[in-house]
Amino acid sequence: MIPAEVAAPLGPAEVPAAVGAEPGRRSYRRVLRWWPLAVLAVAAFAAAFPFVLAPNLPDATDLVGRLKGPGTTVHGTSYLLGTDSLGRDVLSRVIWGTRISMTVAVIAVVAGGVVGSLLGILAGSRRKVLGGVIMRFADMVLSIPFFLLAILVVAILGPSLVNTVIVLATVRWPRYARVAFGQTLEAHSREFVKASVAVGVGPWRLFRRHILPEVLPSLIVVATLEVGLMIIYEAALSFIGLGAQPPTPSWGAMLSEGQQYVSTAWWIATFPGLALFVIVVSVNRLGDLLRDRLDPRQRSPR
Repeated sequence: MIPAEVAAPLGPAEVPAAVGAEPGRRSYRRVLRWWPLAVLAVAAFAAAFPFVLAPNLPDATDLVGRLKGPGTTVHGTSYLLGTDSLGRDVLSRVIWGTRISMTVAVIAVVAGGVVGSLLGILAGSRRKVLGGVIMRFADMVLSIPFFLLAILVVAILGPSLVNTVIVLATVRWPRYARVAFGQTLEAHSREFVKASVAVGVGPWRLFRRHILPEVLPSLIVVATLEVGLMIIYEAALSFIGLGAQPPTPSWGAMLSEGQQYVSTAWWIATFPGLALFVIVVSVNRLGDLLRDRLDPRQRSPR
């Protein structure tokens, strides 16, 4: 015999709750997965309008208020994240540093991505001689250590943000070229591309209608992941004095300054480091989500 309380059907109020709870929970989790977009939207706003968010000028010095801890008020001015060795507001410099990091990263990714992608597609379309030359040159560039090439370029051109962009774009374009090369080869092996070539479709139309749509999703994922790497590289170059030059606020330069005061003024290096960590993690997570969405075959394990 089945107990009555087990055999009794669910009431009308219980069925919708049991059935409708799971879809609602899935929708909530699906929205929550895209939290990197919210973080990067805030970072983009800070990069575009730092003067709106920053409470003080990033280069305003006050030697009386130097090395003050978070939450200190000096001469009627509150410093939420404290001050550095020259009395400058750490919060304002972190916010303005977002503009430097994001601008350098985006420009380097666009420049390296466009050049590398076009060369990779060209190499994949002209595989015999020209393609081999392009890909061997890309392999040669990849074999050069990043910092060695950076020091060489900076020694010739001098340290500046423009030269930092040149270094980053020069070093990273081969990655786009290799991805575009592989995707182009795969696209040319498909039947509809072979059929288009057989009926006399021109190279430009073939590129625009068939090759680019096949290559572009992978390049978007690579570019998204490269943004985080470019931010780290820019901070590394500024840390060793080859990137942004004082008094330009840069996260790498702030970390370099803060290492001298780790035991006495921990906030100088901690908050730029946290900003760098959060932005890079958000960018990498967004790249994973875009990869899952654009290419389910490479879906990351959960």
